[in-house]
Amino acid sequence: IGALRVNLGLDSAQFEKGAKRAQSSTQKLAAQVKKIAAIGAAAFTALNAAALAGARDIDAAAKASRRLGASIGGFEAIKLAAEEAGVPVSALTDNLQNIDREIAKGGKNTTEALDRLGLTAEGISTLEADEKIALIADRVKDLGLSSGEATALLQALGVRSREMVLLLQGGGDAIRQARKDVEDYGLALSGPVAASIEQANDRIGRLSLVARVFGQQMAIAVVPALGALALAVTDSLREGGALRAVIDGIVSATRGWVTVISGAVSG
Repeated sequence: IGALRVNLGLDSAQFEKGAKRAQSSTQKLAAQVKKIAAIGAAAFTALNAAALAGARDIDAAAKASRRLGASIGGFEAIKLAAEEAGVPVSALTDNLQNIDREIAKGGKNTTEALDRLGLTAEGISTLEADEKIALIADRVKDLGLSSGEATALLQALGVRSREMVLLLQGGGDAIRQARKDVEDYGLALSGPVAASIEQANDRIGRLSLVARVFGQQMAIAVVPALGALALAVTDSLREGGALRAVIDGIVSATRGWVTVISGAVSG
């Protein structure tokens, strides 16, 4: 019997030791699974954020290029060259639109400016946006104009930004190199691809309508009742109202309590 008790005791101790090891292994496995899940969630969040940011960039480029009548590649090339020259994107699009508008109008000053550059409206109107700007930049550089002279000349073409003048004074090589780089980097997206991303981004943007609709419906359902409640509360503040009676009672009780305390202290 004694031997049996010893064996049972040993078996029980070994079982407990094995159970603890199994529990420890299970806990370690659970902790590892949690870490992997956390890493996966973080990676998914980061990838999702990167995808949405990329979609916004494509959407902005597609809309800007459409405003300018340019391809995505042409716009991205001018944008890259302009950014490296310190030209803000807002100033870039405005100046490009001004150039196209002035050339299309064909006024006297614009025609004279084009003649001085050795260009014609018909000759450059058919060019891609980046090719047009690069050609104008080449001619400005070839004339060897001072900053003031270049500014006066380019103002006739609708250029109002000092930074844009500096970009054009540098010649068109930087713009042509930017176009090559944009294509090499894969940023010169085709129209259909950009259009599909733009459409998807617009649809994602409409998700904000959910909150607006919810808020409006809640307002329709709740605000009138809140207004009625507010009216009832303010009406009860009038003489003879329930809330007025409660307030008067609290004030009266407080006054009495203060009088009692004051008498006790004085006595």
